[in-house]
Amino acid sequence: MIGVMKSRICIAAISLVAWLGIANAEEVHLLGPGGGTKEPLSPTGMQKRVAAAAQEYQKYGQVPRVALYDIAYPADSEEFKQMGGFGVVLVVCQSQKSSELPPKRLFIRSGVEEVELDLLTCANSESAPDSLVRTVFGPYRWEGIYLFPLRAQSIGAELVMDYQVNRKGFVLTKFKTTGISSAGFAAELPASTGERQKPSNLALMTLVLREFPGFIARLP
Repeated sequence: MIGVMKSRICIAAISLVAWLGIANAEEVHLLGPGGGTKEPLSPTGMQKRVAAAAQEYQKYGQVPRVALYDIAYPADSEEFKQMGGFGVVLVVCQSQKSSELPPKRLFIRSGVEEVELDLLTCANSESAPDSLVRTVFGPYRWEGIYLFPLRAQSIGAELVMDYQVNRKGFVLTKFKTTGISSAGFAAELPASTGERQKPSNLALMTLVLREFPGFIARLP
C-alpha cells in the first residue's frame, strides 16, 4: 500500500518521459527529460510538450514512433480511498505509420507478471501539415486515458506498451522502487480485470476533469 498523497504535490509527478525508436541498423531507445508539476495538463499543454520533444529530437531525422505520458494522482487521502488506489495516466503516441495505432495494450510489468491497464477513453487525430511534429514524429496521433494502479511505482515496475504492429514491449519507463517487495504484486495491485475494487465514477470523473481539463471533450 502506498502512502497517503499530499494534496497536489504528487500530481503529474512524472510529467513527460518519451521513449524514441530510431530507425538505424537496430532500434535504439532514448529517454527524454521528465519532471513534476502541480498544474493541470490541457490539450494545449500536451501539444507544447510534443512540440518540444520534436524540437529536441529533430537531429535524428524521422523518428518511427514516440510515446509521452503524464500520471495524475489523487489530491488527498480521501480521494485516494475513493479511487481505490488508482490514479490515471494520459498517453500520447505519434507514429509514421497509421497501422501501428491505436496501441494494442498498455500494461504494468514486474518480472514475468503483467497487469493490463483499463482504457477509459481515447481518440485519433493527425498532426498539422508542415509542422515540425509531423516531420519528426509522423502524421498519426493517438491519445488515451487509462486507470493506473499507483502501487506499480512503489514496487519499481515498468510501464510498457504494445503497438498494433512492428513493436511490442515498448518500455515507457521503469519506476524507481521504494523497497516494497514485488513478489505476487499482481494479486495485491488494484487490477484492471476481475472483481477487484474500482474507483467510483464520481471520483474518477472529478480527478480526470481536474487534472486533464479538455481531454474528455477531445476523448468522447
